[in-house]
Amino acid sequence: MIALLLPAVQAAREAARRSQCANQLKQIGLALHNYHDVHLAFPSAQSFLTGWNAGNTTTKTTRYYSALVMLTPFYEQQALYDQILLEREDGDPAKKQWAGDDPSPGNNKPWNVDIPMLLCPSDLNAFRIRGNDRGRNNYAVCVGDWADRNVNNFPSTGPTNAPNTRGAFVLANQWNTMAVLADGTSNTIVFAERGVGIGVGRTMVGGAVQNTAAVPNDGNDSRTTVEKVRPFECIGTIDSKKMYTGSTSVSTQLGLRWADGRLQTAFSTILPPNSPSCTSGDEWGTRAMISASSYHSGGVNVLFGDDSVRFVPNTVDAGSITTTTPLNIDGGVSNFGVWGALGSVNGGESKSL
Repeated sequence: MIALLLPAVQAAREAARRSQCANQLKQIGLALHNYHDVHLAFPSAQSFLTGWNAGNTTTKTTRYYSALVMLTPFYEQQALYDQILLEREDGDPAKKQWAGDDPSPGNNKPWNVDIPMLLCPSDLNAFRIRGNDRGRNNYAVCVGDWADRNVNNFPSTGPTNAPNTRGAFVLANQWNTMAVLADGTSNTIVFAERGVGIGVGRTMVGGAVQNTAAVPNDGNDSRTTVEKVRPFECIGTIDSKKMYTGSTSVSTQLGLRWADGRLQTAFSTILPPNSPSCTSGDEWGTRAMISASSYHSGGVNVLFGDDSVRFVPNTVDAGSITTTTPLNIDGGVSNFGVWGALGSVNGGESKSL
């Protein structure tokens, strides 16, 4: 009897955990819409804590605050937001800090706090005791069907240097409005789940392969150079057990810093859910395609622009992975199937789940 009942009990518990993860995503969606009502735009995936001043180029070292930091007052974390603001503006401009400062274990920086709403109970790595991370997180913004870069460029530097117009969020200090979601809010992904790295091992969920040819990087963000990605090379980094092969250099830093607006809190809709992740550089990813991931069976929870949450299976169409694929710059149909179409804001596709 126990052998018969145990799988059913475990399945029921996982269904409850998955439902809780989906509800937490929905709370993020509500926070996102409330933020938009107040500020008339969505937060940038990576920005200054107090906003961007086009004429001020002296504070660019503080650019890494994530969208989740900006949303804290809107998901009942106003006190934490105030603490981060005070920590950064401690009276001495030379000491202004961002979410990546002070990596030492056990420090009391406010961005090192684990926020329960940002942790999916299906991901045990989100709850394991460690001493060297800076606030774990299971939810990431969507940068669209694009291999985004952690660039310092600003929209004011001109369209040639801010090429990603494909995602609801962009890793380059860009505040999109609801109007940017031209394909429709119900057809555009804004957030999804992403597994937490465990700090050791070669696990695919929460890990990313560094220095790969899967994500070419030409060293700039010019629109005159339309880069391509090689999804098949990224797929080739894992073995039959869904572990990264021994010949790869793996970073397991994903999901360990909720306040960091770089690859820690972003994903792209190039490879389907629970695929490997690859970067062109180090663990911070000069250019990268980071996959959505979870410990649910068969897929991930995804938040759309209309605040609906749906479960997207690993088998969703993501186009061909056998060829070198160009990245679209502006509008146009995604080259990454239904999954890419749902990530793009302006592809003009009629595809939906």
